[in-house]
Amino acid sequence: MSFIEKSLHTNFVWDAFDHSYLGRRKRRSSGFIDINCPMCVLQGEGADTRYRCGLKSDLGALGVNCFNCGFKARWSRGWMLSKKMKDFLAASGVPDVELALISSKAALLKRSSTAFGATPIVEPPCYYPEAALPDDAKSIDEWANEGCTDPDFIAVAEYLFSRGEAVAAWESYCWSPSPKDGMNRRLILPFTFGGKNVGYTARAIDSAIEPRYIGRKPPDFLFNNEVLVKRTRKYVVVVEGAFDALAIDGVALLGSTLTSKQAAWLRHSGQTVIVMPDRDEAGSKLIDAALKYGWRVAFPSVKGDKRWWEADVKDAAEAARRYGKLWTVLSLIESSTADPTVIAVKRSMCR
Repeated sequence: MSFIEKSLHTNFVWDAFDHSYLGRRKRRSSGFIDINCPMCVLQGEGADTRYRCGLKSDLGALGVNCFNCGFKARWSRGWMLSKKMKDFLAASGVPDVELALISSKAALLKRSSTAFGATPIVEPPCYYPEAALPDDAKSIDEWANEGCTDPDFIAVAEYLFSRGEAVAAWESYCWSPSPKDGMNRRLILPFTFGGKNVGYTARAIDSAIEPRYIGRKPPDFLFNNEVLVKRTRKYVVVVEGAFDALAIDGVALLGSTLTSKQAAWLRHSGQTVIVMPDRDEAGSKLIDAALKYGWRVAFPSVKGDKRWWEADVKDAAEAARRYGKLWTVLSLIESSTADPTVIAVKRSMCR
């Protein structure tokens, strides 16, 4: 992969700051990172001890704004590295040699963008409109606390517990007694973003009901996206299905196609991405996406030095039901690799 291609999926200016700055950081759910401003003293102010410098990084930009000394700097893909940004990076601990290197990279990228046309910067989703759940839907816990004895509710609850403890532990499942679209025979999984409901999927518990899933999914949505703002997390596992995501506290694409906005959202989290594809043709597309972005791919079912899952275990939800959540998460981390050659070999073994 060429430098230009790599630069579309990395932020080398942020990376330089990230591994050089040794001070403490406070991460906000909005994506901002607060630090003690390294520029305050250089600007003639007293040393900042109240984390008044805010940083915002995305796939192709880095912004800095101190509310104490008023220092501001910004770099965006296709721009030269400004003197202010260089000063900030130097004050943050970036060595002179590395600073010269990233300045050269920024200049090369600017010339390439001018010659071939600038590539639009892809931002993660920042807003979804609120959306209602199906008629008369309430949480499973609410129905249970009210002593609901509707046979359909009992059947849905039994189906939920049959999926295993790791899946059933989620507190947001809902049920509706409405017969419209067979909703009374479906388990409802709300989609949330920023504390608001923005859609849902409803899974039929009877094999005869088609389609198996119905609902309303926002564009570029990641199910269980709340885990992406857990700043103590090192890894995030990306799966296709919602139940698999809940079983391991990962995120689900709700399909096998990864959009550019979803990819930006994942990278913006700052967590190491591990892809767990289904073992079918659709899952192969997810491996292609992982290779494109340099992410890790988990192969817990492939024979080798250690085969973590038995051959009949097809997904993370079943693995968690059989082995437990912690073991399943460990198996995904330990069996993952970002080496393209190893991925190609293990991929061929899955066919």
